[in-house]
Amino acid sequence: MADKDITFVVSIDGEEHHVIASATLVEALDSDDRSTRQHAYEYILSVLRQGKTSAGTPSDGGGGGGGGESLPENQRPEKDTSSTTWTRSQTLLLLELYKANVDKFNNPLLKKKLWEELCQSLNSKGYHFNSKHVEGRWKTIVAAYH
Repeated sequence: MADKDITFVVSIDGEEHHVIASATLVEALDSDDRSTRQHAYEYILSVLRQGKTSAGTPSDGGGGGGGGESLPENQRPEKDTSSTTWTRSQTLLLLELYKANVDKFNNPLLKKKLWEELCQSLNSKGYHFNSKHVEGRWKTIVAAYH
């Protein structure tokens, strides 16, 4: 039975990488055996260092069926917002953008669109967030200081 390719996101030094890997490699990452996990992590890192995004298994040369091509943006899985790290300057910019639009947030029909607009504003400054990242960060701020 052939391995089914699995797509997942790896964050290295704050940079997000979309990786296609065989189910066998993903199982190795989740192994109880420390050396098996370490070998799998090192293998994925070596594939990423080569500029590829397709990591089959070490025994098949890492081809994994994807040929090292990056996934199109609309096919990439949405990143879990809980793992997104915000810098102080990004958070301050979010606060500034929210403050400029605070009256609009009183309308529940506009909230989703407003989070998307704030996301676009942040991304125009060179950041890489989606609207769920932005809304999640706002909720974290409110929970911490409310």
